[in-house]
Amino acid sequence: MRAFVPVAALGLSMLAVAVALVVKPAAAAAPPVFIPTGNDISSAPNLASLDAYYELIGELKITGEIDTGQYSSLYIAYETRYLELTGGSA
Repeated sequence: MRAFVPVAALGLSMLAVAVALVVKPAAAAAPPVFIPTGNDISSAPNLASLDAYYELIGELKITGEIDTGQYSSLYIAYETRYLELTGGSA
């Protein structure tokens, strides 16, 4: 019986460690995703801001946060504002 007590204690300790490794703390909620509107993109004050929107809408498309239709409308807003800022024409 004496040998059983240390073995049982060791077994319970190992079980506690195993549970601690398997049970993970609850993950914090992810911050909300910012999805720009066409108006946001159209009001970009300079090319640097416009480039940030370009990168963002590409990332949102790749990660599936926006669908192809949303991406297309945001890209059209980007293209229009780009031409306005650079003095180009379509």
